[in-house]
Amino acid sequence: MLNCLIIDDENHAIELLTDYISNVSFLKLGNTTNDPIVGLKLINEGDYDIIFLDVEMPKITGLELLSGITNKSKVVITSANRGYAADGYENEIFDFLSKPIRFERFLKVVQKIFNATTKENSDAKGDYIFVKLESKNKLKRILYNDIVYVEGAGNYITIHTINEKVVTYLTIRDFEELVPSEKFMRVQKSYLVAVEKISGLEGNELILENNKSVLVGESYRLKVIEFLSGFMKQKKK
Repeated sequence: MLNCLIIDDENHAIELLTDYISNVSFLKLGNTTNDPIVGLKLINEGDYDIIFLDVEMPKITGLELLSGITNKSKVVITSANRGYAADGYENEIFDFLSKPIRFERFLKVVQKIFNATTKENSDAKGDYIFVKLESKNKLKRILYNDIVYVEGAGNYITIHTINEKVVTYLTIRDFEELVPSEKFMRVQKSYLVAVEKISGLEGNELILENNKSVLVGESYRLKVIEFLSGFMKQKKK
């Protein structure tokens, strides 16, 4: 579980993020405050994995407060002014959420933090991804090992698993950024395949488990062949 702290002088913004956090199973809300001075005290006394930090607040701005954060917390700046994003990245924030914050964008950011934390902590079990379904704020957990391939179509993707198809509002690039690069490989502009589900290559057709197959794009063919050669050598060791 990733422990979260919200610092925002607007109560409705705190309420929104509190609701979002409650809908993600790997997040828990540790504390909230609308006073940045109290927020800095909470940061120094607590142990938070994620800090959602507003910028425009009385007494001290979120950007000024950043200099007082010395722990390993992942800081996500929140603001209606996109101009603050550049200033935030210069201060090594993890990401920026533009107000009003959409749940899809929130989920993408926290999934990235979960993946990053997994890589930093060898004890974490980062073997799945959460995706949003059509129902309001409803999430579905999909194990990486169940995914055969992913098909992109504009701002949506279809995740083809062993037993079902799941459609979610993400681009193929978004999905590629969220999942471990060693588990999935782009084989054409709109397709990613799970490397463990590859059975072979016949001409330009990649043969997958469950009698599935995907055409390899011409510009990806050499990369696929090189990857498969190295992958097979590793499996023989």
